[in-house]
Amino acid sequence: LLCDDVPEDSSLWDDIVNGVEELWDAVSSIVSDLEDFVEDVEDIYEDATELWDALTTGDYTQTVDGTLASWKYNYDGSSSSSVLGLDSKVSCVSCYAFADLTYSIQITISDYSLSYFKMTGTGDVKLNVEIKASESFQDEWSTKTCQLSIPDLGFSIAGIHFGF
Repeated sequence: LLCDDVPEDSSLWDDIVNGVEELWDAVSSIVSDLEDFVEDVEDIYEDATELWDALTTGDYTQTVDGTLASWKYNYDGSSSSSVLGLDSKVSCVSCYAFADLTYSIQITISDYSLSYFKMTGTGDVKLNVEIKASESFQDEWSTKTCQLSIPDLGFSIAGIHFGF
């Protein structure tokens, strides 16, 4: 074949392989999108059927479970993951917090009337604080004391001096 437009570092076979790969990727993407669409249509059909049954019979039961909150601070699964320096003399040696909370909702409607409703929340919450503080104190001072000159308040009797 004579092609003036083909780059020097390209071969006709490489161009064919690359074109087929791009075509395959495009077809795979379209098939994946169609699969997702079919799943969505199935979900909509199931929900519509369930709704129709509830409306025609007046009976409906549903249980929903989920995670309400999952949060952690300075926590690696069993303890503190690091020492937190609060300032130069105070540190939090084993300080951490975590919360893992779930919920469950159960509802039953019988003959178009609410016959059962239950909502629960459960989980674990833990807060641990271990503070280490160090302080040193040194002070030195001098004070002046008052010195009073008091005159001798004494007296003598027979040559013996009594004074204070």
